Amino acid sequence: MRLTLPKPLRLVLPLLPFAMLGAQPAAAADVLEVAREDGRFTRFIEMAEASGLSDRLEGRGPFTVFIPVDEGFAELEPAQAQRLDSASRATLERWVAYHAVPALIVRDEVVHTPVVPALTQQLRLVDDGERFSVNGREVIEADLRADNGVIHVIDAPLVPHFPY
Repeated sequence: MRLTLPKPLRLVLPLLPFAMLGAQPAAAADVLEVAREDGRFTRFIEMAEASGLSDRLEGRGPFTVFIPVDEGFAELEPAQAQRLDSASRATLERWVAYHAVPALIVRDEVVHTPVVPALTQQLRLVDDGERFSVNGREVIEADLRADNGVIHVIDAPLVPHFPY
């Protein structure tokens, strides 16, 4: 018994190997690339790039990054905002690093890891089922996935306990 394919398939099947030659895998999207594509985090991304920490956050990971929305910078006290605007590269590096954890922490795991070490200091995570926060800042969107980690969107920047 001979199998006869419908005419459209007979025309397309011989071309399939050639079509696959041009197929490219999707480019990997690290946490900063996901943040760039989102469009709400330009200030944080600029600071990460100015600090030199962007190379690390674009690297292997895994990372959990708490990234404030641009509008959240208005929540900083004027003196804090002024210090950030005129901060040195080293200070910016410490400030950006305060928003990053060298581990993958999704919201479902917060109950098991309420205190986590950021790249510079510890962060306190609270999730009561309704509200998810980090050091008192509200997480307004959790678990934006990237190939090398996850982003949690916060309503305002974290204010570190070290001078900046």
